[in-house]
Amino acid sequence: MTDMKRLTADLGSAQQEIHSSRAHSTKAEQELSAARGQIEQLRAGAIADSKRWQEQDQSRQQTISLLVSEKASLIASVQRLEEVEIELQDKEKLYLAEQARAAHLNNKVQELEITTERQGNELEETLSREKELLERVRDQESRA
Repeated sequence: MTDMKRLTADLGSAQQEIHSSRAHSTKAEQELSAARGQIEQLRAGAIADSKRWQEQDQSRQQTISLLVSEKASLIASVQRLEEVEIELQDKEKLYLAEQARAAHLNNKVQELEITTERQGNELEETLSREKELLERVRDQESRA
């Protein structure tokens, strides 16, 4: 019975850890999505800037300065995206490990449920046999 309580507690703990891992994974996915949105906004801004620079025919030095600045911003955004992707991969590995642990615990719970059911059936059979024997003893005592 204590094993069942311990396994139930372990299962609950594993489920909490899985929930936590899923929350972290969801947060990482949201950050990744936001970073991709920022990159798309930056790319759209770079295209718009490029068109505007061509239309205005500004001096080449100003154009180069703006492009260098935009490039640095894009590189920083790409680096952040790479960091978020690495973090997401780490959290996905953790999630998969927790999922495997939960599956293992579920298997243990199922095994214990089967064992409990089997032992319950054996107990019922034993009680039934005991009842039959008591009835036989009573019958014999009443005949004697």
